[in-house]
Amino acid sequence: NRPGLAAAGSIVVLRQLRSGLPNADSVARVDAPLARRRTYPETEQARRAPRTGPVGVGGAAADAVPVRRAARDRSPRHVRQAAGISAHGPVRGGVDRIPRPARTRRRHVYRPLAERTARERKRMTARDNILGRIRAAAGRPADSGAPPPAYAGTPLIPARATGTRAELTARFIAMATEAAVTIDRVDVPGDVGAAIAAWLTAEGLGRDLVVAPDPALDVCGLNDGHGFTIRRGAATGGDRISVTPARAGIAETGSLMVAAGPGTPYTLNFLPETHIAVLHADRIVGGYEDAWATIRPNGETGAALPRTVTLITGPSRSSDIERTVTIGVHGPKRLHIVLIGKADGEDT
Repeated sequence: NRPGLAAAGSIVVLRQLRSGLPNADSVARVDAPLARRRTYPETEQARRAPRTGPVGVGGAAADAVPVRRAARDRSPRHVRQAAGISAHGPVRGGVDRIPRPARTRRRHVYRPLAERTARERKRMTARDNILGRIRAAAGRPADSGAPPPAYAGTPLIPARATGTRAELTARFIAMATEAAVTIDRVDVPGDVGAAIAAWLTAEGLGRDLVVAPDPALDVCGLNDGHGFTIRRGAATGGDRISVTPARAGIAETGSLMVAAGPGTPYTLNFLPETHIAVLHADRIVGGYEDAWATIRPNGETGAALPRTVTLITGPSRSSDIERTVTIGVHGPKRLHIVLIGKADGEDT
């Protein structure tokens, strides 16, 4: 044993000595240059690194490195890796002080890991046994999955979303009124302007309107001498009253469906304090599914759909602060609907 040489270096020196003996290990001949290099003390990083434990279950010894495998490739790197000596590479060209066990050809698992895996397998087996007894008591096959819910295969549309056109219109008005929406009814589109003027006077509001540039509002009589100051386009922070068309009214919850587009800017539905929506009675539907069908009558996808679709149920409200309901925090304080015409079956 060379004085001051660590265990790993000593092993390499012995390999060098074996190189002159009959039937010498080819690995020793390749690793001999390493024996002439000095060893370095173990670094702090090496001390903190995970230590290589015994290979094989229960610490069984590893197999020797096959000579035939080493002879296949005479490169020092390949042979050293086969021997398991330079798995992490020598420090600065020297030899590590920590010996590195050779790899094993057999499947090996560290004993604590094997015991933990066995315990987990046992727990899973007990779980399967319990579930199997439950399935047997319920009369279900052992390999059956979760049973389908009782409502599987049945329509989920509630009863209040069904009915005749007249019933849906009456239900929409009732549900919207319950959500603090005010509603005026007119017979023809030309009467919309007069109805809006009367409502604004009753509420003590001004006559400055920002109106959606949708051509559908051109026939609503907004310019028929009602004293409105009208600007067509998107709403800004200074606008107080907006007028927009609605795509649909939903009787199930009294909600409006509005869509953003070139003629209906998105800001008109949220920035002004007062939102006036113009809705035709023949656009009142039962449920949300029916409303979406008006947006996608032919299953449209992608660019054919509106950029934004919004469902509005009453004025904006929030109870985020101390659970106190506050109106107009995230949108309009008032929502007023002008309903045009009558549905089929309604009293004239």
